[in-house]
Amino acid sequence: SGSSSASGSGSGSGSGSGSGVLQQEEAATRIAMAARSRQRRNSGLSPMSPSERGSGQRSSNGTDGSSRSGTAQTESTLETTPSEASSSRRASTRSWQFGVDGKEFHYFLSHKKEHSKHGSVPGHVALNLHDSLQLLGFRGWCDVDNLQDISKDGLRTGIEACCCMIVLINDESHLSDWCTFEWETARELEIPIRVVVDLERGNKAECLANAKGFPGLLRFQWLELTPKMRREMLGDLLTFLHEFASANPTWALPSMLQE
Repeated sequence: SGSSSASGSGSGSGSGSGSGVLQQEEAATRIAMAARSRQRRNSGLSPMSPSERGSGQRSSNGTDGSSRSGTAQTESTLETTPSEASSSRRASTRSWQFGVDGKEFHYFLSHKKEHSKHGSVPGHVALNLHDSLQLLGFRGWCDVDNLQDISKDGLRTGIEACCCMIVLINDESHLSDWCTFEWETARELEIPIRVVVDLERGNKAECLANAKGFPGLLRFQWLELTPKMRREMLGDLLTFLHEFASANPTWALPSMLQE
């Protein structure tokens, strides 16, 4: 990952930012409630009562009057500020108990911040994805938050502290020496890698061709990030993190849905 500003996307200000955060929190709650319901069915417990379901609902007082398309949709629907993410985590989740091989973080986020055509947009999208996972209760490693001076030693130390790696990939990610170092280090350390392909900034077939030299990227089916598939992608990523980054999957549920 190269160095760049940690600021969020400019499209997520004002009422658009507030609406984006509310949408993301509602999506996180729906995903968590669905996971909880499946666990109850599998364990023979009765479905959640209306009062339990009600405790997981959130109300929204604002509407987003801005029109978005393409890049703006992808950024705004995953966008939240670090202060909002921190506040939401304190309010809705318990502290994580780290029990997977003594790891400190659930995932390492690998991404290329700059793009020759799209500028700094890929970096903003990566931070929005990172904050979305934080809202869902996970603790991730991201160079913007966890590394002051970028170096291979610093990146390797970060990767070693993570249960798995999430790669946000586009058609230029393979050109970054930092990204390829991260992928190779994860393979060397036998850390599972899940790829999210940014289809707003890359053709999937082309990205797959670019990844052929990195077998660690091809172990799992790639997840697709588009404005319409953003919630499905987050749900699939949540399932992956439960399996590979959690000694107890129920830890990732918001505290209001835990027993």
